[in-house]
Amino acid sequence: MEHINNMWELISTNSFVGAFTSGIAILIVVFLFKSAVNKYRAHQVFKVLKAGLADKGRTFLPSSFLSAQTNYTLAKIEQLCISHSKIVRNEKERESWQLKE
Repeated sequence: MEHINNMWELISTNSFVGAFTSGIAILIVVFLFKSAVNKYRAHQVFKVLKAGLADKGRTFLPSSFLSAQTNYTLAKIEQLCISHSKIVRNEKERESWQLKE
């Protein structure tokens, strides 16, 4: 407990250490928030892909379809699809996606 008190005293009395610690804390919070938002968006794309494949009876759907359904740019669709563990890129037609089996 004494170590925590000493650390708190150092952070609160030394402006450089306090600013550095605050900056690191803010960066961590921003990183966690962005990660959560990207995970949520990737899941939205996954749901659209799954529903679109079922509706159209196809194995692959193009990025443009996913972009139109979710209002994300093509670059964002690519980033989200790559980051999702259950979405795979079509090897022949690089701008289309399928679900992992």
